[in-house]
Amino acid sequence: LVSHSDKKLARQICCALGQLVKHSLELAETACEANIFPSVLFCMNSSDLSLAKNGAVCVREVVKHSPELANLVVNAGGAVSLVDYVSRTHSSNRLPGIVALGYIAAFNETMSYA
Repeated sequence: LVSHSDKKLARQICCALGQLVKHSLELAETACEANIFPSVLFCMNSSDLSLAKNGAVCVREVVKHSPELANLVVNAGGAVSLVDYVSRTHSSNRLPGIVALGYIAAFNETMSYA
């Protein structure tokens, strides 16, 4: 449903996922096991800025929990998507992407170069 053609629905689903995964490592791992990242990373490239920001918030809330989850996001192409997101957004919309990149870099110096 994250990649649904209805942008309003996709926006709400990304928002709900972000709110869900921020509460615990177990919830974040469950979301990752459901293979949400190709769709969430695709949302971050959307022309709908609210959808893109909700996708970045979801990524931020997952990568903050553990180095393993951060590595999973990097391996799914998340670092590149986050850099693209930050480079094409402005003002406070950039913040979730910047913080997510910071979490990734903090967990592993090697991942920070990805």
